[in-house]
Parts: sequence; structure tokens; C-alpha cells
Amino acid sequence: SAYSGSQYQPSVSGLENGRLQLWRRCARVREMVHDSQGPVACMATIDGGPAGPAFATGGFGSVKLWTAEGECVQTVGAPPGATPRNMVACANTHLAIVFGQARAFDPHAFRLVPQNEEQRRRRAAAEAAQAEAQAAFDLLARSVQLVVLDQGVCVRSSFLEPLESPLRALASLSHSQLACGDARGGLHLWSVPGTDARRTVGLDLVSADPSAGVAVVCLEEVSAH
Repeated sequence: SAYSGSQYQPSVSGLENGRLQLWRRCARVREMVHDSQGPVACMATIDGGPAGPAFATGGFGSVKLWTAEGECVQTVGAPPGATPRNMVACANTHLAIVFGQARAFDPHAFRLVPQNEEQRRRRAAAEAAQAEAQAAFDLLARSVQLVVLDQGVCVRSSFLEPLESPLRALASLSHSQLACGDARGGLHLWSVPGTDARRTVGLDLVSADPSAGVAVVCLEEVSAH
């Protein structure tokens, strides 16, 4: 992913090794690290003013805000065990973020058969804890965290009403609207005026048969001109 201004402003690329590369006039001028434990998964341009943040990056367990010179000015942690999957800036007043599970559960965690009552009790407790965690991750995948920006800095956040399917794509539209595409082909529009958010309409883009749904993988507003 990459953020870019005009030909005289810097661009930045996010790499799968968790690093960021800052470019100016086709020359790399700086390399930064978002997090070495995972890739840079998403990026968004923001307007924090002359000295404020210019872009945000999402990577292993956090969202970071950076100046155009490559200085990290704020780190916003993800929910426990989660990592940003998709992110977009809305009207320079909000960041909309979708999270996913950072690391998959060990598929062999419950391979051994308990040999006594104490082992069965511990296994039942571990299975219940994993099921609870999985339910929390499933809820995160169906939700959007809306972070309020003040002069480009995150000041507070809240989650929008969860949808029925995991979210796969985000786009910022004109008139302060946020578009979300889900795993079943649905398109959901939210109005984001001021510091509030309100769902305005939900559209089914594919067959009425839920089993025929195809995930929305990208969204972009098209100019009417």
C-alpha cells in the first residue's frame, strides 16, 4: 500500500516485513518500522495541518500516525489479540478501521486426550476460553472502529453497530459517507457527520440466495464528471 501527495510531496510504501519506505522525487529518503512482527496491512492519508500527521499505517497490533517527514507521533493499540486489516480516512475527521485476528489458534491445541478428571477440567476451561475469544474476533470482523481525529490526532473512538457478515472493504465517499463491503456481497453506507455515525442504507449487490454471495474485495467512489 502507498500514500502519495503531489510530485513534490513524499510518498510512502508499506512492506510485508513491517517496514515503511519514504520516497521523494523517485528517491528513497527514509525507512521506518511500523512493527517487525508482521506486515503493514493498510494505510490512509490524513490532514493534520503543516506540523501534524500526514498518514496512518495499520500493522501488527496497532495503528500509527506519521508526519510527512516520517516521524511517528501517535500509536493507537488494537483490541487484544487483533490487528488492523483495513483502514480509510473519512473527511479528515475520522479513521475507520476493521480488525481481524492477529494469530490463528493452534489447531493441535486439544489433540491429546485427557487422562483424568483434572485434565478434563482444564481442557474444558481452555476450550471455553478459546470459544469466547473466537466469538470476540468474529464480532470484531463484523464491526468498524471509528476513531475521531482532532488536528490529525486520535482523541477518542467507538465501534459502529456490528453487521451480519465480516467486512472486507472500506471506502470514503463524498458527503462524509463511509461505504463498507462485506463477505456476502453486501454494501453498507454510513453517514459520518461531525463526531457521530449513523447507518443510512444497506444494499444487497448479488443474488438473493445467501449461499450465492460473493465477497466485496474493493470499493472506490467514481466521479460523475
